[in-house]
Amino acid sequence: MHWKPHAFLAPDTLARLEESRQATAIRELADESEHIAGGTMSYAGPGVWANQVCGIGLDRPIDTKELDRIFEFFDERGEPGEIELAAHAHESCLRGLGQRGFHLREIEYVFAVDTTRVAVDTRTLDPLRARGLELLRVDPCDDAVVETFVELGTRGFKPSGEPVQPDEIKLLHRVVAHPRTAAWLVRFEGEPCGVTAMECASEVACLFATTVTPAFRRRGIQRALMELRLQHGRDAGCRYVCVHSAAGIATERNARRLGMELRYAKAILARRRC
Repeated sequence: MHWKPHAFLAPDTLARLEESRQATAIRELADESEHIAGGTMSYAGPGVWANQVCGIGLDRPIDTKELDRIFEFFDERGEPGEIELAAHAHESCLRGLGQRGFHLREIEYVFAVDTTRVAVDTRTLDPLRARGLELLRVDPCDDAVVETFVELGTRGFKPSGEPVQPDEIKLLHRVVAHPRTAAWLVRFEGEPCGVTAMECASEVACLFATTVTPAFRRRGIQRALMELRLQHGRDAGCRYVCVHSAAGIATERNARRLGMELRYAKAILARRRC
């Protein structure tokens, strides 16, 4: 991957693009959603990751009625709710949510690259392909491939032995079928061993849902999948490609190795389960 020096899009501007993309996508995937404070809050079944608030407070303060409605929305559904709050959100969001029992659970970082300023060299995939790596683009109409993707995708993000819930399966089926999603099933020597996906939404794209089974890790597969999707995003006309990551994990390391820059942080807020 080769770079040209450039002035990147301002972090607050990128945050507005990316948080709006995420809020829209979650709303479209969820069973229920409401617009709130410039973003959305959504519900997709007991305990699933789409039970969240995203994109709030980026253009204005949040008012008391909106804060109370967030609390009510999740209480009505027996869920604690999760708030993904970009660092550029108005201070009234963090203060008001804290007063209503939401606490900091973790910090998430958003890395991004300007695809007009980078040359992606997917020839780095060739050695892995020579050793048996296959990257199969998922056709939402191919039931067998979709089922394998969903099975690997749901199991890959659960602790060993923890059961997968029906609503998690339902939600990942919706992700695969979503019109702006591109998904791939990973095989190595004929054995399904991982999945990956991304959303391309006009000017901005996001990489997500990558998991590789333990026996096939530490072979460079995750980095190869990141390069594949960067090229796909560029070909799809997305100027900015983002990835969200916790600190110190493989996603962050590979993003940095590929020259993606840390552009902003997010506070992940939660309440204890009801």
